[in-house]
Amino acid sequence: MEQVDVAIIGAGWHGIAAAKTYHAAYPSQKMVILDGASSVGGVWAKDRIYHGLKTNNVLGSYEFSDFPMSEEYFAVRQGQHIPGDVVCAYFEASIKKFELGDKLRLNCRVESAEYASDHSWTLSIIEGSPQARRNFLKTSKLIVAAGLTSRPFMPQFAGVDDFRSDSQLLHFHDFVSHEADILESETRVTVLGGSKSAWDVVYSCATRGLVVDWVIRESGNGPTWMAPAYVGWPFKRLLESFPVTRLFSLFSPCAWNLEAGTLYTWLHSSWLGRKIVDAFWGMMQLSLEKANGYREHSETQKLRPSVSPFWVATSLGILNYPTDFFDLVRKGKIRVHIADIDRLSRRRVHLSNQEELDTDVLICCTGWEEMPGIRFLPEDVSAKLGFPGNPDVIPRHLREEVNQLIHYQFPKLRDQPPFTRGHAPDRRPLRLARFMVPVTMFQDRSIVLLGYTMSLNTTLLAEVQALWAAAFLNNEFLVVSPLTTMTIADWMLETTKHTEFGRWRSPRANGGHRYPNFVFDILPYLDLLLRDLGISPRRKAGFWAHWMQPHGINDYHGLVTEWRAAIRYTQEKQQTTNVAIFD
Repeated sequence: MEQVDVAIIGAGWHGIAAAKTYHAAYPSQKMVILDGASSVGGVWAKDRIYHGLKTNNVLGSYEFSDFPMSEEYFAVRQGQHIPGDVVCAYFEASIKKFELGDKLRLNCRVESAEYASDHSWTLSIIEGSPQARRNFLKTSKLIVAAGLTSRPFMPQFAGVDDFRSDSQLLHFHDFVSHEADILESETRVTVLGGSKSAWDVVYSCATRGLVVDWVIRESGNGPTWMAPAYVGWPFKRLLESFPVTRLFSLFSPCAWNLEAGTLYTWLHSSWLGRKIVDAFWGMMQLSLEKANGYREHSETQKLRPSVSPFWVATSLGILNYPTDFFDLVRKGKIRVHIADIDRLSRRRVHLSNQEELDTDVLICCTGWEEMPGIRFLPEDVSAKLGFPGNPDVIPRHLREEVNQLIHYQFPKLRDQPPFTRGHAPDRRPLRLARFMVPVTMFQDRSIVLLGYTMSLNTTLLAEVQALWAAAFLNNEFLVVSPLTTMTIADWMLETTKHTEFGRWRSPRANGGHRYPNFVFDILPYLDLLLRDLGISPRRKAGFWAHWMQPHGINDYHGLVTEWRAAIRYTQEKQQTTNVAIFD
């Protein structure tokens, strides 16, 4: 059986960030990168890119810190949203840049991962297509970077067999493989879902001359908030720059904010402070509503979200379309229905409001399964990892104590937004220490889960998490790191606080009850990881820049070098101290 030092499952942002960082930190260790797709990129792989797909981010903010996406080579101008095929090409270029080609194995789907008493993992891998074969690989360290968008979730409908006799039923994941047939014919399209992917599919179909019936579940979370790339309050700037400007993080409750001083505490605990915080979010909401003109037409009014942006975290998209999306709604090319699907029949979708939609293809933009698609063995290990369907590893009394503390520190979180009947706010979150390590396996140091955190700033998150994961798996934190003094009880308490907090902070985000969902919490989280590593979290010089300027990927360039320098300095200082003692 082949043996390696570290296996990385997934070749998207988190997988490639983990690979390049781990290789830079530990070049002598044998590594493999496994992905079931035929190309790198994860959600940006070739077989997942449809016509018109673009990033929410603009050029300069969606790249690795040590590999800028140049305008000349990739033919994208400054300020532009990046086309999907360019992102895919960038990933392919990254493999060459970081010399990962000999470590990358595509068309290799990891079916199971079995844990052994020596803390190693044996992976069962299905290789090749269509002539598949099974192989096994043993690894000392496992990085699961398959992320949260690898397995489509498909709802169940009554009458689906009758519907499929004459019509197509697709998940958004499969839209790209049917795109040409759908867009180049007079197909009657119905789209289900209110997420950004639904907006993309609806726009793609409507701009090709198709009339689209858009169904957004009345029992769901409703349409996602959408915003132009630049917003005008409190001053016109890129929307994606707000979460990475430290000043604005003051207005968001956060359980891991290490710069939470007197002002921060006052803003979130006092009556007047909370009024100021409410005013900040209220002005943001008014700015988005004004920009989109929801109230200017009866049909666009249906797309106005029912809950404040405060509660939705990453359930927010950018209007990165070349033409006015809402104009298609006003002109009747997109017909919005706020209702549930009761059942399907031959060529028809029956809604809960008694409407019946003639349909040739129903495209479900209904999200993703919460499990990674890998079977973890034996069964008790699966329970320790804490995935859905297993008992909570955190005792009830500790959860109750932590929730009382959260509500005391952040009274606003007591007043949760109303939940729809289709929502399940009581489902527990995944218990990952630092949102990466199963808390019951923290001392084991054999497994890390990357990409199980949602953020508007994926590249920043991926790079910092990647270095933390490499240091953790090799137990190479500084003596002065907070991690070196924490007991298992400390980890249980802190992990409970962080994971329970997310359940209260982002209840109306996609998966917010289950996984951490960062917007204005991102900088405090990166600070936390950098302090663990012994790296300064202050990435900008001077008070003004630290608080008022947006943090970009360039501010985090050279982290591996900084970390290695900090380790050398600590080791040399310790040796000097030892010599002085013996002298």
